[in-house]
Parts: sequence; C-alpha cells; structure tokens
Amino acid sequence: MEMEQWWIRNKHLIDGDIVRGGYTKDEIEDLTGCIPLLLEKCAVNGKIDLNVEDMKSVWKEVTLFTSKVKLKAFGAFEENWEKYATLLKLEFR
Repeated sequence: MEMEQWWIRNKHLIDGDIVRGGYTKDEIEDLTGCIPLLLEKCAVNGKIDLNVEDMKSVWKEVTLFTSKVKLKAFGAFEENWEKYATLLKLEFR
C-alpha cells in the first residue's frame, strides 16, 4: 500500500496540517521511512505515536548500524565522520 493510500484510509488521524500526535505528514513519513506497515504500528489510540516499541527497535538498529559504519570507516576520528555526513547530505539534495 502506498503512503497516499495509507493517509486516505487513516484521514481520521489528520487535524488540518497536523497529524494527531503533533507531527506533520512529512515529518511522520521521514521518521518512518514511508513504510506503511511500520506506520500502522504507530497508529495508537486515535493518534500517531512514534514512541511505540516497533519504532524504538528500528531506531536502535539504525544507531547500531551508524556506529558500526563510523567505527569501520573512520575509527576514532569523529571529525572525519562529520565531514563525510556533510558531503552525503550535499550529494543527495
């Protein structure tokens, strides 16, 4: 299911430009990676809750992966990671 279809099916969660839970649709899509199945788990008690266990699990995996990449690529040189991350941001604009 596409995100657009998910939002149509769950329009009761939208209050104007803000989704119930205090986020915009863009923020929610960014934080959930536009994955409807993950977002479905976040729809709790008539609002979007990004503190559900499924989201915590995803963020733990992201943090672990990022740490491993940083260590493997740059060792203890944090400033090199900052330069690398900045270059990636510029490259993907």
